[in-house]
Amino acid sequence: MRYEVHGITKTMVEFLPNEVQARVILLQGDAFIVSFPSSHNFHSGGHFVKLMSAMFDRFAPTADKVTIDNIKRINAELYLADYEMIGNICPDQDKHEERKRIGQQIIDLRKTQKMDGKTLAARVGTSPSNLSRIEQGHFSVGFDMLNKIANALGARVELVKYQSPTTPSQNTKPGQQAE
Repeated sequence: MRYEVHGITKTMVEFLPNEVQARVILLQGDAFIVSFPSSHNFHSGGHFVKLMSAMFDRFAPTADKVTIDNIKRINAELYLADYEMIGNICPDQDKHEERKRIGQQIIDLRKTQKMDGKTLAARVGTSPSNLSRIEQGHFSVGFDMLNKIANALGARVELVKYQSPTTPSQNTKPGQQAE
């Protein structure tokens, strides 16, 4: 069972299949995994999801606002509403790692062309500090900006099939070539 709230709040909350964790996705795309002591909140249903969405909108609408103090505020609200409090919160690593990988590709292309960050930022119409956040993987960039960056670097945005990192010895028998 999965509960989601769209349109009412800016933050999306969805429970994971284990029923003791939820993924919180902020408006800018930053995602966090929130853990609870038991499945009590999951069984409370849609009301809990709406409450969580509203609290993240209020106390932690952006990744830089997901602080200990703001999580304490959210926990206080959960306590007052008779829900279990957040036991742990951590970034959803998949999105974060992908942003870092793309950011590193931007850095590599920029350095290959001997272009500094200020020049690239000016070409795409953003600030150098914003470009730095994109390159470091700290900012979820939209397709339009990613496309501008690619064009300024003489590249293009392309989807490629994901291949898990494996070694030939894991997939082949001795004496057989990897495909």
